[in-house]
Amino acid sequence: MADPLALPFFSRVALGADYGARLERFTAVVGAELARREGGGRSALDGHGLEFTGHRPYRAGDDPRSIDWSVTARSDRPFVRLSRRDARERWRIAVDTSASMGVGPPGKLQRAAEVAGAFVLLGVRRGAEVELAARGRPLARFHRRVSGTLARLVTELEAWTTDAPGASGPRSDGAAGAFDPGGALRGVARFVWLGDPFASAPRAFFEACERVPARHVLHLCAPHELVAPAAGAIEWRDAESERALAIALDAGARGAYARELEARIADWSDAARRHGARHACASSARPFEDLARAALGA
Repeated sequence: MADPLALPFFSRVALGADYGARLERFTAVVGAELARREGGGRSALDGHGLEFTGHRPYRAGDDPRSIDWSVTARSDRPFVRLSRRDARERWRIAVDTSASMGVGPPGKLQRAAEVAGAFVLLGVRRGAEVELAARGRPLARFHRRVSGTLARLVTELEAWTTDAPGASGPRSDGAAGAFDPGGALRGVARFVWLGDPFASAPRAFFEACERVPARHVLHLCAPHELVAPAAGAIEWRDAESERALAIALDAGARGAYARELEARIADWSDAARRHGARHACASSARPFEDLARAALGA
């Protein structure tokens, strides 16, 4: 019999040369969409105690006082000013770095880091103070009053690594790499969790962040985790414990695996709906822009 299919492991993050430009494009487009969806009418008018954050096209129902006439004069349609209150929101972006996040290709941690960067820059552009949490690293903080945000963000993300395979010990209860919000969430207005769907349980997650108004959960699966390989010999290896199981993957085994994964994702989706949160599960093969949109529910 041929050797079982071996799947690669990626423990580090390496961002492409075009990552920064893609982030800028993403935040420009999605930032405007988020402003329209979550505010931008009377609650975001410029005035005392407000901080200017950008423009968007005028819509029926907007207060005419919000029109920026200098920008409107240079374009073919009216634009309004968008502002946020000086009392900034705090966002927390937390990422699972357990060994299972190295499974790929591409590595799940790689995509999680790219998506995390998108949320950080989006938050900064909207005037939020953004905290970036990864296990084993100090909490990194970003806000628009500090220059060099993009360069510092890239440096932080490329320093991330997964736990070494086997370092977390056996996953007898499925708890290794479990949800860790990176510290207390008191005062956080938006919380984003990026990780493995098997790293924690929905109940534990929502109990830990129940007081956060906006919660987003994005679960990442490697392509072969979403769709099991075709029938044949395969060796499944638990990255946390390094235990291996070599099996002949027939139609019955593939069906059982698909049902288990579907049930797991459904548990998370149902819990998210009950708690008014956003949840998505997607392949790490998708571009980070698509994944960030999925996490936002856009």
